[in-house]
Amino acid sequence: MASNRTVDVLIVGQGLAGTVAAFHLIQRGKSVLVVDNHHHNCASKVAAGLYNPFVFKWITKSWMADELLPELENTYRGMESMLDAKFFHPTGIERIIASSNEQKQWERKSQRPDVASHIDSNFQPLPVPDKGFGRVQISTAGWLDLRTMLSAFRAYLSENDWLIEESFMHDELHVGSPNVYRDISCSHVLFCEGAGVMNNPFFRDLDWKHTKGEVLDVSMPAPELSRCLNYGQFIVPLGGQQHRTGTTYNWDVLDFEPSEEAREKILRNHEAYFGARPEVKEHRAGVRPTSADRRPFAGKHPSHPSIAILNATGSKGVMLAPWSSRQLVEHLLDGRPLHPEIDVARKIGGDA
Repeated sequence: MASNRTVDVLIVGQGLAGTVAAFHLIQRGKSVLVVDNHHHNCASKVAAGLYNPFVFKWITKSWMADELLPELENTYRGMESMLDAKFFHPTGIERIIASSNEQKQWERKSQRPDVASHIDSNFQPLPVPDKGFGRVQISTAGWLDLRTMLSAFRAYLSENDWLIEESFMHDELHVGSPNVYRDISCSHVLFCEGAGVMNNPFFRDLDWKHTKGEVLDVSMPAPELSRCLNYGQFIVPLGGQQHRTGTTYNWDVLDFEPSEEAREKILRNHEAYFGARPEVKEHRAGVRPTSADRRPFAGKHPSHPSIAILNATGSKGVMLAPWSSRQLVEHLLDGRPLHPEIDVARKIGGDA
């Protein structure tokens, strides 16, 4: 890395949020430099990458779903083109209906145009059993191969000398105009640290409610799945006999260690549905960065407007990151106001 380097935006963290924000900034012709320690248990590298316009538990539309989905597709297809890689899979998700009450809710709600537009009523069911109440195919859902995307983007950053592979040292940042970090000057510092925000002196006291999640990569000879399946927990086809399944939610133990309890829960659910346990190939755990009000945090620090945050996209990160990052980039570069429900100003005061 060259000495006395000047860039437009220094980005801390290359998980999903930092990667998508960097992409949007590069698309706007801005120079970026990303500092990331390649932590293998960051939530983005552990997550299954599902996106889905519904919350199955309540059979309700996700917040801003109709606005998020077009942004999601445009962003990830644009990234695929730039990186010459394939990681966006709009396969749909087949939901196995769990009860007569859920069946009635789907029947009633699918009469509404805003719900019907996301459902394929003429789909070919996957070769898996249902629970006696039918199934529904969500056509506007799918999954993002986060590992492939993050790896390809990291290689792109490295090839262009836009990456520093080390931990960011907050006490070495001198905030001002410009900001100075070691021998780097920049107009803005953008923190996209995920759960690592707890070590950030500027934003760690926001209203956080992080969640630990665990997933298994498994091998199962049958059935062959052509799209994602949700039967109470998800299963994502990775190709051939390889699948990803889970996930769990733990608000009390926020470490990065895979637990036997979560592993057993995922395997029991799988066995109860498919009739056999799969072979476990890999077990991973991560901590989802989540806010108490389940909305992302985006925007400038009120006392230090040259530093900003993009975080707390949580379990809906694949859907939220493209739209939230574009909002933030337009806010930083053009002065456009942020959507009030993601603006970090809703939770942080001028004395923070």
